[in-house]
Amino acid sequence: RILDSNACSEGGGTADDVCVSGDAEHSACHGDSGGPAITGSSGNWTLVGETHGPGDNNGECATSTLYTGIAANLDWINQHVKGDRTRG
Repeated sequence: RILDSNACSEGGGTADDVCVSGDAEHSACHGDSGGPAITGSSGNWTLVGETHGPGDNNGECATSTLYTGIAANLDWINQHVKGDRTRG
C-alpha cells in the first residue's frame, strides 16, 4: 500500500519519494537498494520507484520502504538515458 510520503520521513523520505507499507517479510531489507517498485498487473506494469532505503529505522528490514519516485525524476532520467531505449 502506498503511504503519504511523510510516513517515511524517519528514513529520510521527501515529498518526491514513494513510501510503501510492508512488514519484515514484505519490504526492502539492507542490500535491496536499486530494486523496483511496480504497480499494475500481468502484462501492464509501471515502474513507480527505485528502492532508496528504509522508510523507518526499525532494523534490518523496515516496516515501510522508501523509493525514489520515478515520476518526480522523469525529466532527469530522460536527460541521462542514452542509446536505444527499446533494448532490454
